[in-house]
Amino acid sequence: LLSFVNSRLNISIGRVVDYSDYFALLIIPFTLYFKPKIPASYTGVFRKGLVYFSALLSVFAFSATSMPREWVHYAYRQNEVQFNEDFYSELNEEDILVQFGNAYEGYKRDSIRFYRITESEKLFYRMKNQDDSETIWTPVINTADSSLYIKRASSSFYTIPFYILNGDTLLNLEIGIYTSGRKKKQTKIKIESFQTNKPAYYTAYFYGKTKNSYIKHFKSLFRK
Repeated sequence: LLSFVNSRLNISIGRVVDYSDYFALLIIPFTLYFKPKIPASYTGVFRKGLVYFSALLSVFAFSATSMPREWVHYAYRQNEVQFNEDFYSELNEEDILVQFGNAYEGYKRDSIRFYRITESEKLFYRMKNQDDSETIWTPVINTADSSLYIKRASSSFYTIPFYILNGDTLLNLEIGIYTSGRKKKQTKIKIESFQTNKPAYYTAYFYGKTKNSYIKHFKSLFRK
């Protein structure tokens, strides 16, 4: 069931299997004796409501309470600046890529990203002692040459190696090109992010004039 939810519905749900939980099944025969009696007045919609509420509550009661490991990762590349702006254009996908000039020639198309697990997180392997049931917690050592990464799949996107904008060099510019569903300007361009060699320059990036000038540039770039 968890495999189906993770693969088909793209919802990250995890569960740590502990076979000692099977001992809890011994209590099932006693549930008939302790079965709560619902008053006869509780009928119809009210009774059904109680049943559905109990079923919903049980889903959370039996779900894993530990945060899935894939949640503790750094969702950015090194020296990455988030842009996250949408633009709309009458240009088609190929024409949009041509607008980037010579930088367009070296683009790559992909749908997979790898994110490094944060080294600030204290991660451990859960191990069992062979002689008894004692749990042994062994720390995971992340080093520069053997870091742990998480694989994320998404809609396809383009990576443009470099793009010079107002004298600034944007490295590995990530953009997605989709159908907008509009009658006019049927193409949607989402500029996700880019990397930079000057991370300190973008410290106040979202609060200054730099981003606004970038937005103005891209609006003009994608205008037919």
